[in-house]
Amino acid sequence: MFDVLVKSFKLGKGSERCNTSHLTVLYVLQCGDETDLEDLYTEIKCSVISTVEDSNINPDLRGKALFRLSSLCFLCSDNIEDRKELLVLLREKIKGSSPEIIINTLASLSLILTICTPTEQRNMIKILLPVVRKFLKHPNVEVRIEAGEFIAHVFEMGRDDDPEFEDSVEDFESLIEDIDNLSTDGAKFRAKRDRKVQRASFREILAMVTGEGEIAEQVKISPQENLTLSSWSDKVLYAALKEILGSSTSLHLQQNLFVREIFGLGAPPLKIEKRTKAEKTGNKRKMNAAYQKARQRNMLKMRDKRM
Repeated sequence: MFDVLVKSFKLGKGSERCNTSHLTVLYVLQCGDETDLEDLYTEIKCSVISTVEDSNINPDLRGKALFRLSSLCFLCSDNIEDRKELLVLLREKIKGSSPEIIINTLASLSLILTICTPTEQRNMIKILLPVVRKFLKHPNVEVRIEAGEFIAHVFEMGRDDDPEFEDSVEDFESLIEDIDNLSTDGAKFRAKRDRKVQRASFREILAMVTGEGEIAEQVKISPQENLTLSSWSDKVLYAALKEILGSSTSLHLQQNLFVREIFGLGAPPLKIEKRTKAEKTGNKRKMNAAYQKARQRNMLKMRDKRM
């Protein structure tokens, strides 16, 4: 399968490479323990980057390819040089005009920052925060929300490194005002659904940025087990996994050891099989039959004694 994926990247063009990048992430999540992930990332990295840079490809496909490249770097590579190369690419792509590319770039940056060292995080936050703040005024609601969520993640990481992080943020009060306005925005020229989603998202973002909010979400992955999201970084990881796996996310969280290790879930719990109604009825009949048999034996013994 390793060779098939590499050959598909080398021979494929445009959308074919985009589809192969998705298949590669799925392969890594399913067979991560059985292949050399570093080699795989090294082999396909240049092909995915060339796909992202190809202006003839639909921006939506290029944005998704960029996010999948970031997902592969997160899953496959511990090499700091790979991370630096990707961060340079992301810093370049965040200047783009396409909403699809901006959204996927911001999601990619959030994901990669979760595996950066504290020094790398400080440097990237200093560079990126002034740029991302401008997207809070972007006409596309999804760009505004993605920018807000990135800022919330930045403040969580910043406070983990320095409890007084907001003191180092330029125009902090102005940033709070912008986020607060978005959390109460009732402008009629925006679609009703957009206003509702934006207000709900930015209320949570505002609480995180001001330091008044806590993340404590429970995601039910099976009748016996929940996944606890206790930080914004956890939310970023879960959102990335859901973007890749879609409707099969819960199944992988239940059974896939590689995926479970990402969230520190350990081995899957023992599965307790629920008995069907037919099984319960059958067992009850067997018990009644055994009881009747024992009762008849006892009655025969008593009759023999009387005779």
